Amino acid sequence: MRTQSLAQTLLVCVALGVTPVLPAVTVDSDPESLLLEAPKALSAGIKAPPAFASRSRLARLDPKLLQAGPGGLQQSGTRWKANVFPDAEPVVTIAQVEVKGNDRFVAIGEVDGVPGSQVILACVEGVMAGSVAVPGRGQFQVEYAAPGLHRVNEVDPGRGPPCGLELGSTLRTIDGRKHNATPSPGFVPRMLDWFFAHPKP
Repeated sequence: MRTQSLAQTLLVCVALGVTPVLPAVTVDSDPESLLLEAPKALSAGIKAPPAFASRSRLARLDPKLLQAGPGGLQQSGTRWKANVFPDAEPVVTIAQVEVKGNDRFVAIGEVDGVPGSQVILACVEGVMAGSVAVPGRGQFQVEYAAPGLHRVNEVDPGRGPPCGLELGSTLRTIDGRKHNATPSPGFVPRMLDWFFAHPKP
């Protein structure tokens, strides 16, 4: 009924030569955040941050963003907040997605308004590895830490990680099974600066 009423109003305005005033389009001004606070009880016994990290924190993934369908990371055009640290929470738009199976996908995007930025995430059954690269602001890594937990690292430019993306990279789920996380031909991003929690042996 609302659509029909709007159409009729537009027809009347056109007939009378009046410029219609259209209702404002609401834009999501507060996108969903990827990372949630990690309970301190779950942080006990977790291994120390890698040597290349200038700072690090533990977090949980927002399960809503991992689900298939509109508003999730598996949907091109989804806007979400890469809240890696309290002073670094860029908004990212997904540009490309490759779904590699149930609960397995690779998503590539960029930070809104920052040319040359790149965000790459690989997820297998709730285990994620990826990177957020923002020129002039830093580079951040997301890696699996423990069941239900992921570690976020800011990469120290002087002590970069030991390796980037390998075309044979894999992800290892909690039960120890390995999954190919390499993009298919034609889906290789501009920057192969992609970190994985468990590189292929």
